Amino acid sequence: SSATVAAVPASVPASFSVPTTDNNGAFSVSWGSVSNTSTYTLQERAGTGSWVTLQSASTRSRSISGKGNNTYGYRVRACNDLGCTAYTSEKRINVAITPGVPSSISAPSLHDGDFTVSWGAGSGSISKYDLDQSKNSGGYTNAYDGTVSSKTFTNLGAGSYVYRVRAC
Repeated sequence: SSATVAAVPASVPASFSVPTTDNNGAFSVSWGSVSNTSTYTLQERAGTGSWVTLQSASTRSRSISGKGNNTYGYRVRACNDLGCTAYTSEKRINVAITPGVPSSISAPSLHDGDFTVSWGAGSGSISKYDLDQSKNSGGYTNAYDGTVSSKTFTNLGAGSYVYRVRAC
């Protein structure tokens, strides 16, 4: 009497999900189940750097946190007793941390048409500040986009001015 046993290699995970963007450095990656698989190996790289194994386990997802501004690549493969498959195609995510709100804003309560509005720095990576102005309770309009944390105004007419600022 005899018995036949078929040894079936694993196949590459068909579904692999990585968000394309993130603004806080925390996200999840996941992939579909592959039959005849005992473990999945997940790798990551920052930019175009070297691949680093994050996990080799039976789970089909991984929560990622603590990532800073950069582009990260991920790939996964399935493994069983016969070996491991090739890795999936790389999926990339661009992490751009939303900067914090500027710490303060100040402007004189009375002025002669010439004055400076200044604000404290926002936290995180900041490429510019966006200062908006409202006159006499009207709608806000852009008054300044730039990298310094103050704006000097000259020859403004009579009126009540309100300012708001955000980091970008």
